[in-house]
Amino acid sequence: MRVLPWVLVAVMALSASCAPGGVSRQARPPDRNVITRQELEAIPPTSAFQAIARLRALWLRGYPGTFQGDRARDYPYVFLDGRPHGTLDSLHQIGTEVIESIRFLSASDATTRFGTGYPAGIIEITTRHGKGLKPPGTSVRSG
Repeated sequence: MRVLPWVLVAVMALSASCAPGGVSRQARPPDRNVITRQELEAIPPTSAFQAIARLRALWLRGYPGTFQGDRARDYPYVFLDGRPHGTLDSLHQIGTEVIESIRFLSASDATTRFGTGYPAGIIEITTRHGKGLKPPGTSVRSG
């Protein structure tokens, strides 16, 4: 009968860990297609280009030969608050302090959402102020 108390303790411990309030939640790994405001706040203020290079460098990788004769289309295009903004170089003009999130859309997702012409995908930036409006002292210029 000495085994029974140990079995009861083990069953109770297991059931407590499976109860709704007893589950320990681990932090979810970051979505590989989104850079959140929290991730941006964890690094020193910089440009969107530098933030992406540091947090999701693969987004900046080109796709050589995607389009014959148009090298700009070999790289993701940049959208700012749902509107076309420019090439990857335009990311240098956007400070992380105005960004709410940065999302990478694959070529197929970009085609579904914005139409054809984005064979290397889109880097979509949503600013904290929704339409590229900026607080004083920040930089967001159209490209």
